[in-house]
Amino acid sequence: MELPAVGLDAPVYNALDGYRLLTQQLAANIGEMRQRLAKTAPGWNI
Repeated sequence: MELPAVGLDAPVYNALDGYRLLTQQLAANIGEMRQRLAKTAPGWNI
């Protein structure tokens, strides 16, 4: 899911803007975690 790029320093005009910013930050954090896990996955002995 691709969300529009909005900076965290953008003004919040209504209540939904805050949720959109949080969702965008959460998606970015999950993407970073996936990359870190993918780098370490070869070392797992599962």
